[in-house]
Amino acid sequence: MILGFDAGSRTLQEAEHLLHTVAQALGLPGDAIGCTHFVPASAGGDPHVACSLAVSEPVTDVPADVSWVLGERRARRTFASIQRPATPRC
Repeated sequence: MILGFDAGSRTLQEAEHLLHTVAQALGLPGDAIGCTHFVPASAGGDPHVACSLAVSEPVTDVPADVSWVLGERRARRTFASIQRPATPRC
């Protein structure tokens, strides 16, 4: 399963910190794989770094203060996560 999230991190260091924070908050096992992804500037947006985590098991216990998305459906707006089976390409 791939968890994708984008908090608009401006630097690689910010994005890597976010990866560790999310992995810890979700209690992910040590075999989770984290990747960073450069997102170029779009109309009205700034370039930034998004993140993804590949995990071996589905994440079913999401903390109450974490917003999540399954496909295009968002539960809350503070944190976006897309869950879909895939092979990570970093």
